[in-house]
Amino acid sequence: MKPSFNRVVDLKGPEDPGALEELLLFIVRKFGPISTEKIFHLVQCFYSFGIIGPTFPISYFVSQELSNLMLGKKQLAYSAKTGLWHEVLDSTFNEFRPANDYPRLRIKEFSIKNLVYPTYGLGREFVYVIYETETRIDAIMRDRPYWLLKVGRTNNIERRVSEISQSGPNSLVIGSVFKTNESRMLEKFIHNKLGEDARNHKIPGRKEWFHANLTEIHSLWLQFKQKVQ
Repeated sequence: MKPSFNRVVDLKGPEDPGALEELLLFIVRKFGPISTEKIFHLVQCFYSFGIIGPTFPISYFVSQELSNLMLGKKQLAYSAKTGLWHEVLDSTFNEFRPANDYPRLRIKEFSIKNLVYPTYGLGREFVYVIYETETRIDAIMRDRPYWLLKVGRTNNIERRVSEISQSGPNSLVIGSVFKTNESRMLEKFIHNKLGEDARNHKIPGRKEWFHANLTEIHSLWLQFKQKVQ
């Protein structure tokens, strides 16, 4: 099932025309040589909303900018033999960044009210999935299927998003939101299913955290829907 989005806001593209270019160069310099698929996943870690406008996914703009950096600016090269991107010349890049200091890809008219995140289902309550950026980056680069996710519930998703956004710049990312009238039951169902596989994160005070991925959580939501119908 394709997600809907909580608001239809035509954001037109990155707020700073150079922001996506900076981010892509940073990703290739830091993690490359790297595949196109991994670049898409890493961009999602820094830009959590999945789409730029009502028509084009973020991958469209990433593909356009990668092509520009290769054919236009000749700063990146792609090897058809290995399927990997790498920098053409790195001698001009001497900028120092702390390990957890990444360029941030912002969007036009950004505010809590026009956040665009994947939303599934119908209902007045919400079960949400969030994750820490660093854990997903580590999973991507190590080819691990799971990373640390929190599955929680709320009656006011905008307030919860606001609270999450205040926890630090992009340290927590919204992966999915499920609308429902049975948020307590859905949350418990997902927790129990992941717990059966011993994937809960066993740290005091973090009972809602699990090692999983967004596709798996979506599949559990579909199972729950079939069960309660």
